[in-house]
Amino acid sequence: MSCDFLKLRPLHQPCGLPPPPEGEELDCLCVALCQRVRLTRFAAARNDDGMDTESGHDDFATGGCACGAVRYSLAIAPYSVNCCHCTDCQRQSGSAFGLNAVIETEHVRASGPELLTDQAPSGSGAGQTICRCPQCRTVVWSHYAVMGPRVTFVRVGTLDQPALCPPTVHIFTRSKLYWLPLDPAVPAFAAFYAGRDIPALLGEAGAARLRALRAG
Repeated sequence: MSCDFLKLRPLHQPCGLPPPPEGEELDCLCVALCQRVRLTRFAAARNDDGMDTESGHDDFATGGCACGAVRYSLAIAPYSVNCCHCTDCQRQSGSAFGLNAVIETEHVRASGPELLTDQAPSGSGAGQTICRCPQCRTVVWSHYAVMGPRVTFVRVGTLDQPALCPPTVHIFTRSKLYWLPLDPAVPAFAAFYAGRDIPALLGEAGAARLRALRAG
């Protein structure tokens, strides 16, 4: 079965958000909010046409599968980066957690063969559609049933520069492995966060993007 959620379009040249200069003071005591400030600065550096006026490129990040057949770009920054510790993510990733950059599907551009899709469980119980390279079988992203195909959960490990997307929130920590310490400055929830938490987690712009998705 092929992935029907994304039309394959040519990629632009890679670019990325550089790390803060050494010695730069944090804008906020909360690491999650500091990350939001960095993403806001990235957006502010783009002109009305979406072009990064500093680098001359127009993508927030690029990535791809292990064999290189599938390449993709994120036109803008994700509105959230979820680090999920549910047992489903642990089993599916073969690791301690799953790390997903959450972004509107319309801002994801892909190139290469049509992606294969599999149905898999999720921590919420609603399930997800996993999209993978048909050649090396690397999972590049998924679509969770709750939000559907309008939202893409990009596997951060498939980015060319995964450091661009550190976790902004930890979820389902009730099943977190005991030997994995978490940064206390990053918000963490035993299951999923509630609606009242969204403004603080996503910021005003991120919360507006999520409202638009839900309204659509």
